[in-house]
Amino acid sequence: MVVADPASRQVVVQAVVGGLPCDRVTGVETVETASSVTVTVWAGPQTGATGCDGSVPAMAQIVWVRVPLADVLGGRTVVPPA
Repeated sequence: MVVADPASRQVVVQAVVGGLPCDRVTGVETVETASSVTVTVWAGPQTGATGCDGSVPAMAQIVWVRVPLADVLGGRTVVPPA
């Protein structure tokens, strides 16, 4: 899910991760063109996390990530990575 205001220089992306320390948002990559904005959200273990090998309880955490843009969103489409 993405929340986007055409007049804003950011979009807010909803991501679902497994929870700290074994699965959290570790980075965001944005590719902007004149017609679209492609947002990739990276997830993985927190730096230095232990106990993440093998079985871990299945949990889900919804996080909202603010993604800055180089310019206002305008009429561009926000798309997931290919």
